[in-house]
Amino acid sequence: MKAWFLLLPLNARCVIATATSVAFLLIGYWAVTIVSTMWDSYGQSSSAEKRTARLLGYEAAGQALDTALGQTGQQLGRFAFAASDGDKAGALLQQALRGFAEESGLTVTGSQLVSQEENDDNEAMAGLRQLAVDLSLHGPPMALDAFLGELNTHQPKLVAGSMEIQKPRRPRMRESDANRTSSQLNIRLEVFALQEAE
Repeated sequence: MKAWFLLLPLNARCVIATATSVAFLLIGYWAVTIVSTMWDSYGQSSSAEKRTARLLGYEAAGQALDTALGQTGQQLGRFAFAASDGDKAGALLQQALRGFAEESGLTVTGSQLVSQEENDDNEAMAGLRQLAVDLSLHGPPMALDAFLGELNTHQPKLVAGSMEIQKPRRPRMRESDANRTSSQLNIRLEVFALQEAE
């Protein structure tokens, strides 16, 4: 083969050498392309297997996560108004407080929602909004005790904040009227509740 190649004219030898070189380069490029494609496919397959395993793990844990989410929602319902109540939460809170006052024998002389603050700066309270109602009541001390007991049992949880208690000023009146009003108190307190932020 070498003798045959050497017998060819110089131009023919150059053409054959160039053609052979191009053929070897094409074969090398083809081989490198096949190897790199196989390597990429292996990497993608490995990555897909990991992702599939992770998704299968999530699917297997899905029921447990749904159960835990439902239990968390129920627990949160014991401590905070639902986000679905929206702006009605303040009205629902005031309505509950008025109902407790009437059941306890107190008269509501004023009720105002004074704040709806989100607790973004407090990490423990993130996702919750604080509702505060300024409440003015009038009635006997025993009714106040009953009212505070009702607050304690309400769900979602209500907390009484600052409280001011005063005996009302009374004009000069007969002794029987004075005895009846002497046990009456003017009460002003703040009641706090939480609501899930949307």
